[in-house]
Formats: sequence, structure tokens, C-alpha cells
Amino acid sequence: MARLVIKLLGCFQVSIDGRPQTGILSDKGRALLTYLALEADRPHRREALAELLWPNRPHPEGRANLRQSLHRLRQSIDDTGTCAPALLITPQEVQFNCSNDCWLDVSEFRQSLNTAINHHQTDLILCEVCLRQLQNAAELYQGDLLAGFSLPDCLDYDWWLLSKVEEFHRQAVYILEWLVIHSKQKGNYSIASQFAQRAIELEPWRERSHRMKMRALALAGNPGAAIHQYEICCQILAKEMGIGPSEKTRNLFEQIRQGRVLSLSNLEGGYWLRQPINARG
Repeated sequence: MARLVIKLLGCFQVSIDGRPQTGILSDKGRALLTYLALEADRPHRREALAELLWPNRPHPEGRANLRQSLHRLRQSIDDTGTCAPALLITPQEVQFNCSNDCWLDVSEFRQSLNTAINHHQTDLILCEVCLRQLQNAAELYQGDLLAGFSLPDCLDYDWWLLSKVEEFHRQAVYILEWLVIHSKQKGNYSIASQFAQRAIELEPWRERSHRMKMRALALAGNPGAAIHQYEICCQILAKEMGIGPSEKTRNLFEQIRQGRVLSLSNLEGGYWLRQPINARG
């Protein structure tokens, strides 16, 4: 286990040598650590960081605030006097050190998805390597990035954070639906239904995830539950968007009601697996 563990998917968590560190960082400190960790591929000018987190402040004041926040941050994560510090700091720049003894959930999430995308070919059934990687990524996604966090006085930071939240959220849905298709192709309909439910919880209005669960339930020999899922989908769409289900969803409902559900259809085929997705950020 790494000495420093940082979890950003869901609630913000920091652990040092297995000991959770609670209440150690201000909101600006959390924002700074998150930004540096997610943008670790390059050093960042102090002026840019100060403007990002203390906008519309006089230049000297912003620099002073950044200097104080970096000092408190290093103390909070016990980053002083270590051979490989988590933060590489010079008078001009700051960068998160990817070579330090640190485990970051967003980095492992990205790596797992990249491995699956680069290794997987075209068959809907995943090999063991890809399956393990996607299952790991799905387990790592404990909620949206920094769930519920924002800096109302830092518009540029909030826009940056929103883009990252949407990026990881989109990838999580992609992963779960990929696991649904694999599970159904293997005949593991109960597991497919569970993955589909997780996708629904992330995006309740996403009809494709509802259809995936409906089909999995029907194939598992439970058409009543599949029809109930259709009713849930209709209720959500009506409440959240003021619309009814699409023709694809209605057609699947009719197929289930008439007892003629196939294992896979065009709406759940492999074409979407080959669509480009930004896993690297």
C-alpha cells in the first residue's frame, strides 16, 4: 500500500500510512490538491494557480495566498522531508509528482479503462484482462468526482471541475454498459441487471440503461420485473423531462410482454463500443 492515498471519486479522502486524515484541508486546499493531481502531466506557473483559486485579487495577495496554501497542504499530507515529495515546488512552478509513493484513485481508474480500450478487439465478450480492468474501474467509481464540491468565488475552477466531473461520469456509464453487454453474452443475466442498475443510478433518464436492465431481467426469466422496470423508466422520464419513452423502449416493452425477447439487439450491439472515448483526460 502506498504511503499517501488520495481518493477523489465520491467524497474527498486522504490517508497517510493507512490513517485517514479528516478535517485537515480548507476548501481551497482541497481544490489545489485536486487540480494538481488531475493535471499532473505538466508544471503549473504560480501566477496561473493564484489566478485560478484567488481570482480578481491583487497579484501579490494571490501569490501570498498560494504560498500559504502550499505550506499548509504540504503539512497536511506530511510532505516535508520525504525523499520523493508529492509536490514538486520551485519559486516559479508547482507540479504533482507522479513518481512519489502515492496512490490516486482517478489515476488507476484512467489506467484501467485505457488498458481495456487498448487491449480489447471487437468481440462483445471481454477477455479476462479487459474484464478485470473494467471491473476494477467500476469498483473505483464510488461517485462523481469531488461529489457536491464547488468554489462559488472561483468561476474558472468550477468550470474546470465540471468538465472533469462530466468526463469521469461519462466514462463510468460507458464501463458499466460494457460490463452489462459482456455479462449478458456470457449468460450472467443477474450480474448484467446489477451493472445496468448502477448505470441507471448514475443517469436515471438514460433509456438505454433501462432497456439493458429490462432485457436482462426478461432473459433471466422474470418478465414481470422487466415490465416493472419499464414502468419505472416511464415515471422517471415523465417526472424529470416531461416526455414519454422512445420508440425503441416501447418496442422492447412489447417484445417482453409478448414473450419474444432476443439476447441482443441493434440498440445494444457492439457498434457503440468502438466509438471514441477520452479515457486519458
